[in-house]
Amino acid sequence: MEVAMLKSLISRILLQCGMDLRRAASVPFGVRWHEDIRFLLQGQKLETVFDVGANIGQTALTLARNFPESRVFSFEPIPSTFARLAQNTGREPRIEAVCCALGSEPGSGKMTTEPLSVSNTLLVEPQTNPKTPVTDVNIDTVSSFCAKRGIQRLSLLKIDTEGYEMNVLKGAERLLVAKQIEFVLCECDFFRRNGEPHGDFNAIWQYLSSLNYHVVAFYSGGVDDLGWIWGDVLFRLPRDGQRGRVSCSPFAR
Repeated sequence: MEVAMLKSLISRILLQCGMDLRRAASVPFGVRWHEDIRFLLQGQKLETVFDVGANIGQTALTLARNFPESRVFSFEPIPSTFARLAQNTGREPRIEAVCCALGSEPGSGKMTTEPLSVSNTLLVEPQTNPKTPVTDVNIDTVSSFCAKRGIQRLSLLKIDTEGYEMNVLKGAERLLVAKQIEFVLCECDFFRRNGEPHGDFNAIWQYLSSLNYHVVAFYSGGVDDLGWIWGDVLFRLPRDGQRGRVSCSPFAR
């Protein structure tokens, strides 16, 4: 059997098993955000990270595995979900779980509290079903928290807050304007659906582009008949006077 036919057969078998076989250098940007960030860092460290909307620690643990030098602050305001987050990340000293939400200004707000749900939101009305449990949560801002903890710069601000993304960004404005946040990873949608609150891409893009942030890649999380339902978008603040190598793949060497 010819090599090309054998490779094709193996690929088809793996696809039937839910796996994809390809050369690493052919994997494009927009597949794994942490690999894209690693490539763009060009050997520099990913240091302080804010994981806003941490849920049970999925993103924090991904960061800990891939960036051993990182210090991750994971923000999760729902007490039951926070308890699982603290449990899952408790053995990793570089991850600090913080039981509060982040928004545009300090205070408090009402938030849906489905146990361990990835869809809890501070946008309680009009999306909330009357039967959905709601609780009061504490809200801080990125800028305020950084000031209190003496944090001068963020390598990455990751936001997954079910439609509250712009509020989080507004609360980080002092650092964004001062060019003290290099990467921003936001969950976004392009077309609003009932019961599916996500950050509006157009609003987020317009706001960040006005501060000189550029889109790096899109990471689709789900689609339906109307197209993109949700997914993450990676933005990056270009470094002054620096041009990196050009590549079609973050895995290229």
